[in-house]
Amino acid sequence: AVDDETALASWRAGDVRVMNSAWQAYRLARARSRAGDWAEAWPLYRRASDVDLYRFSVDEPLRRALAAARGSWPSSLTQVMDVDRLLHEESPTFKSDRAFFYEHVHLTFEGKVRVAALLVDGLAGLLGKPASAAAQTVDSEAVARQVLFTPWDDYESWQNIWNLLSLGVFAGQPEREERDAYITAKTLALREELDRNWDIGRLEMMYREARAAVPDDPVLDFIAGRLLLDLNAYQAAENALRTGLDRFPV
Repeated sequence: AVDDETALASWRAGDVRVMNSAWQAYRLARARSRAGDWAEAWPLYRRASDVDLYRFSVDEPLRRALAAARGSWPSSLTQVMDVDRLLHEESPTFKSDRAFFYEHVHLTFEGKVRVAALLVDGLAGLLGKPASAAAQTVDSEAVARQVLFTPWDDYESWQNIWNLLSLGVFAGQPEREERDAYITAKTLALREELDRNWDIGRLEMMYREARAAVPDDPVLDFIAGRLLLDLNAYQAAENALRTGLDRFPV
């Protein structure tokens, strides 16, 4: 019921109660971020998350609950990391959520790599060792080669998001048509690329390269077996799976 100018003036004056529309807070945050004013944009984005009736993102009550839970455990055994803030406000490389998330909370491969690197730094802190700064310098393409994350996996991830957005809970989300168009185009483009360039030979080459980089990881064998099975390369799939079982029989 409050217009944007009044709501923003009250917000800047310290009265956060007036900003009680998630859509209004989001629109104002987006306008500030597009103008390059992240200092004001971040708190507005957080406000939008806090008053949103759909709890897709971590909001302040959940943050407080997690912080309070830390008190239940010895401090020497507990490390609390606000990965959300480390990916956003505190990330020197932040450009857009789209680098880290497909939609809301579903991490892209780059996002998963970044989170994993942040957790490594968190473990280092828990063990009293210096952080490696890996979270900011890690090469996600190099990691993809090492863990055998393939173009096929990338396509399947986008296809799953495409299917997810058909659920009714997403029907009224902001900029739905824009997101639908982008995700549809992205998924179809990846499929066309696969049809042109993806074959058993390419997969087997990626598998060999990953094995050379990380020779003792049976998970690579299981991943290769699954992908080879998808390509109907049954004997090659069986060989890969048997190799993995030999390495990790349980």
